[in-house]
Amino acid sequence: MICILQVRSSSQRLKKKAFLKLNEKSVIENVIKRILKSKKISKIIIATSSNFSDNRFKDFTNNKNVIIFRGPLKNVFLRYLRLIKKHNIKYFLRISGDSPLIDYRIIDRAYDIFKKNKFEIVTNTLQRSFPKGQSVEIISSNILFSFSKKISANPDYREHVTKFFYDNSRFFKIHNFKNKQDFSKVNLSIDTIEDYKKIKQIILSLKENFKWQTAIKKYISLK
Repeated sequence: MICILQVRSSSQRLKKKAFLKLNEKSVIENVIKRILKSKKISKIIIATSSNFSDNRFKDFTNNKNVIIFRGPLKNVFLRYLRLIKKHNIKYFLRISGDSPLIDYRIIDRAYDIFKKNKFEIVTNTLQRSFPKGQSVEIISSNILFSFSKKISANPDYREHVTKFFYDNSRFFKIHNFKNKQDFSKVNLSIDTIEDYKKIKQIILSLKENFKWQTAIKKYISLK
């Protein structure tokens, strides 16, 4: 399965956060490393903008399983359509670049659900129970092209690729999987400098290949 890793350097709250060091590696390197722990992932495509400020993402494609695709900064949906068409992708995993604690076990769970059923989207974000930073979406490419006109006509939908489908979820085959305990209020992603400092503490304190549940325990202890 292809993973589309959506990232840019011009984040509104914390600019260039993808390049901040967490351990010996940057945020984006930690995201890539943890995604590739999943045996379901054959390749990561870094989907970034064609703006000069995002040139640096090319530096993270020295792994044979990581390539880059560049498209419009503001029209994220069009960036996805062009990427999918160029690489002939039938379905893909979508991950945000601000999730350096992403757990491959959640990716694998979503993949198994998607492959065993005929869902158009498998996600854990429609009704949240997993913490922010553990969000996964597996999406059938067909539905993006089928509703491209409606999505392209709305600025909010152009920026947030799956929002149209979630706003109209009753018309689509969407499966939302949940965790038994609700951790939706926990933030394991990086949006602010405070988030960055906390995530850095978590990563530095845990052993390699830690589970997301272990990260939550550490997160709670830091409050």
